[in-house]
Amino acid sequence: MSTAAPETRRNESLTQHQLFCLLHARRRFGFAKVKAKRKFLINGMIVDQGFKSPLFDIDADLAARIRQAAETDKQFFEARFPIRINLPEVAAPEITEGPVEPTENMVEFIEKIMSIEDLKMRRAKIIGRKKFA
Repeated sequence: MSTAAPETRRNESLTQHQLFCLLHARRRFGFAKVKAKRKFLINGMIVDQGFKSPLFDIDADLAARIRQAAETDKQFFEARFPIRINLPEVAAPEITEGPVEPTENMVEFIEKIMSIEDLKMRRAKIIGRKKFA
């Protein structure tokens, strides 16, 4: 059950570029400080829809743990119910080429957004255009 108030709950889909920005902002400033500026970091930047980073890939170890958990669940349900579960074969994860550290312009964007106390979205977008154009 969600503890968030109904008016604050929403499903939000972020690009890898936005997630990458948030990750590096949190590494630099911590979760609590970034939480207050999250919407400015997400909406202020010009998003590169084609951005990919290996930080978001599922590695072979995680894929194996997921497969083992699925096998365990399969055995549990098949032992208790008259069903047969076929787990699909999953290809080995591919490694994405891309950055693992932010570019200079992203670092500057994060620093600028985090340094302004009474930030408004209009100003955040101007900063984003200057840094990502």
